[in-house]
Amino acid sequence: MQRTNRKIQFHDEEVDKYWIAGLSPYIVLKGTRSDQGPWDKITDDDAKAEWDALPQEKKDEYGYEYELMRILEQLCSEMDRLIKRTREKVDNEKPVQLGKESQAQVDAYMAQIKELQAKAQALGDEGDIDGSMKANTVRPAAPSPPAARRSRRWAVCYNGSHRGASLLPPPLLRPRRSRAGGGCRRRRR
Repeated sequence: MQRTNRKIQFHDEEVDKYWIAGLSPYIVLKGTRSDQGPWDKITDDDAKAEWDALPQEKKDEYGYEYELMRILEQLCSEMDRLIKRTREKVDNEKPVQLGKESQAQVDAYMAQIKELQAKAQALGDEGDIDGSMKANTVRPAAPSPPAARRSRRWAVCYNGSHRGASLLPPPLLRPRRSRAGGGCRRRRR
C-alpha cells in the first residue's frame, strides 16, 4: 500500500467496517478461543467520527451495521452450539463415585467452607467489611490423608506450596526413581 497524504474515509477499503459500525469481533476476540484470525484492517478515529455524523438513513445504505449484526448473530449461534454440546457431554458423563472415606473427607471440607462463609456473611452484616473480606480469604484446613496413603507424593501435596489445594493427590506427582549409577547420564560422543 502506498502512502499518500489523502485523508482516510470510513468507506475506504482498508478501514475496518465492523469497528466503524460499533464493534469489531476481530479486535475484541483476538487472542481468545474464538479468535477470528488475522485482520489487517485499520481503525481510524476520524473515519469513525465521519460515520457517526451520518444520518441513520445514509448509514443503512452502506449496510455496515447489518453486516456487523449478521456476524455477531453467527458468533452467538456458534457459542450456543458449543455450550449445548458441552452440556450434553457433561450430562452424559457418569458421576465419579468416591469411597466412603474420601466422601467423608469431602463432606468435612465442605462443612468447613460453609462455616467460613457463614462467618464472613455475619461479619459483613455487622458492618465489619475488613473482617468479612479476611474471612473470605481464609482457607479451611485440608483433612490429613489416611495413614496408609501417606507417602512422598502426599507430603508434596499437603505440605508444599499447594497446601490444601486438593483432597486427592495429583496423579502426576510420583516419587522419582533413581537410575542405577546415580545422577544423570551424559551422552557419549
